[in-house]
Amino acid sequence: MRAQIPASTLPDVTIETEGGNLVRGRLSVATLPFQTTAGLRQVLVREIVRYSVEAPGRGTLEIAGSPAQPATLAAPQLPVQTTTGQVLIPVARVLAFGADAAPGGPADPSAGLMFHYRFDRDEKGEIADVTGKHSGVVANAPWTNNGHRNGARRFNGRESFIAVNGREAFDALTEFTFCAWVRVDAFPQDFAGIIARRSPANLWWFGLKKRSGLELNVAGDGGGSRVARGATLGVGRWHHVAMSLKEAGERLVYLDGAVVDRLKMSGRLPRSPDVDLIIGSGLGLQEVFDGTLDEIRFFDRELPPERVQVEFRSQP
Repeated sequence: MRAQIPASTLPDVTIETEGGNLVRGRLSVATLPFQTTAGLRQVLVREIVRYSVEAPGRGTLEIAGSPAQPATLAAPQLPVQTTTGQVLIPVARVLAFGADAAPGGPADPSAGLMFHYRFDRDEKGEIADVTGKHSGVVANAPWTNNGHRNGARRFNGRESFIAVNGREAFDALTEFTFCAWVRVDAFPQDFAGIIARRSPANLWWFGLKKRSGLELNVAGDGGGSRVARGATLGVGRWHHVAMSLKEAGERLVYLDGAVVDRLKMSGRLPRSPDVDLIIGSGLGLQEVFDGTLDEIRFFDRELPPERVQVEFRSQP
């Protein structure tokens, strides 16, 4: 049995819980019990790179120097020493944590988050970004308290959009991930944008395809237009949608946490510093989304499928 080590020598952790909440601090124990395929095992906290929950009773554990393995945290609570004192987090509410997850580090669930619009308050004109980096200018998309989680923004299908400030930062990206909760009121005759960089030059756009589907289109070497197979959204119901792009990698589309389409990208992402990042519209005041959007999150990295699952399950 490995010896216990003083808690003061343990690394900081970031713990993500249901509702998308993050708790940062230091675990008050040196080891944690995990149920693995080989049986119950005590694992040194300082050796844990990341633990994430994929479904109730099923998770993945990454230990330094070893491949990821199926495992379930076999403890009722996580004791965490924070700047405000000791807290006990029920393991049933934990979605993920990393023992080396200093803010912005590779195991930090919020690493690479460029902007996050919660829409919890009725803000006029300019929408606050949780990260403080990229606020948004809203046009004809009124606030509603009937969101997936608290408030949301309603788009009318004709003239609604949000322009994300700081467009130059998005032009330099070689990979990214977009996630949002959507409730469709009406499907378009052809296409309606959820998020796009398309004016004055066509770069990429993601949104609803007529009848019930999702479409991701990337100009140039990105693979062109493609309707996600197996993606069927219902009118008047909340769905979690996500997409990720990576140069010389893959482009993936997700619906309710599951991959519904993936395609190899053959080259670089198209670029143009003058193109705005627009939410709720595919092309100016054309191709406008008709419905409600909530909890919009944009990362400057490609999230792996298991991390997109966490995004989906964090706000059921």
